[in-house]
Amino acid sequence: MPSPDLDAKLLSPDYIESPYPTYDLLRTQHPVYWSEKWSAWLITRYHDVKLVLNDHRRFSNRNRYTLYMAQFSDHEREQLSYLIDHYQRGGLVQSDPPDHTRLKRLVTSAFTPRAVARMRDMVVEIVDDLLDRLEGLGSTELIGDVAFQLPAIVIAGMLGAPKEERDQFRVWSADIQRFLGAGNPTLAQALAAQEGWQRMNGYFQVLLDERRKRPRDDLVSALAAARDDEDKLSEDELVRTCGAMLIAGHETTTNLISSGILALLEHPDQLRLLRNDPGLYPGAIEEFLRYDTPFQSVPRTVTEACELGGQRLVEGQLLYVMLGAANRDPEQYRRPEVLDVRRSDNRHLAFGHGIHFCLGAALARLEGPVAIQRILERFPTLRLLPEDPPVWKQSMVQRGLQRLPLQL
Repeated sequence: MPSPDLDAKLLSPDYIESPYPTYDLLRTQHPVYWSEKWSAWLITRYHDVKLVLNDHRRFSNRNRYTLYMAQFSDHEREQLSYLIDHYQRGGLVQSDPPDHTRLKRLVTSAFTPRAVARMRDMVVEIVDDLLDRLEGLGSTELIGDVAFQLPAIVIAGMLGAPKEERDQFRVWSADIQRFLGAGNPTLAQALAAQEGWQRMNGYFQVLLDERRKRPRDDLVSALAAARDDEDKLSEDELVRTCGAMLIAGHETTTNLISSGILALLEHPDQLRLLRNDPGLYPGAIEEFLRYDTPFQSVPRTVTEACELGGQRLVEGQLLYVMLGAANRDPEQYRRPEVLDVRRSDNRHLAFGHGIHFCLGAALARLEGPVAIQRILERFPTLRLLPEDPPVWKQSMVQRGLQRLPLQL
């Protein structure tokens, strides 16, 4: 049954600061919970989340955001026709087999071994250049100066978009993510997201047309040429895939870098461990992903009536698998509320699971440790500013910082 007290906690100021006490209540009292506030089921136990992610037959990736917009009136939906059509068209991120199998195979073929092999040196060079600009400054706002800049430059370079255009990517992505993370979005938020998608799709349509005429050694050119024995990406699929990769290509890494730095500054014992043994970085990155999961939830649509956690789910309902809650489940992890950079057997769900496992996971795992290690090595006295505390994004989808002011 819905609980007004629990619903009131969702996206409250305390929830934004730390959603984990609310997750603990949900997991122990209502592990499969119907939220009137979000008009969706919230799934918080690790094994239930994993089950849903693995079962695309009963819990579909299609039309998930179409349901999200069902709350708008007919008149409002007329104003949002482009946004509704955008999400109804599916694509790599919002599809199931067989479409998803075909799209993922074609997209994956564009990530050539040559491109992947040379990326580490490029990432190191970008990070060092960004940190060089901070030398001599007394402080920094880490999101704008480094955590956003690195993945935005990398994904812009991969896609073949000029890096000086990355600021507009940030605006488009922020408007889209603000809408998706609202839980109960306003018409203004939906209209801003619609404009974000219109501008982004228009941008990539022009870029694709240019690359067809003059191909380059970049991802857009590779996607335009990608095909298997019988198929290739359609024009609409190409445009939408570029947009999805742009957003996924920087949001996760931005959140990972900034949240990881904050976690270490708040846990000086763990910071000392990393400083004394840099070999811990690969495991530490997995712990940051678990401890403050960059994307806290992903939606699914119930395609057939079924039972989960003692609750009856009805066909056509929306549900959210709460990755951040699953990654703090004490049934799966010993002392899950503790940050432990030496944690072993860390089978977190930060990148999802099954056929929809995040395509950009390897990129985040490359960029994250390079950035965090070089930041900490370059600025050994890095610390928080008590008079200017961190600000978290107001989102039920992302767990990420909007601002992270630091003393260098």
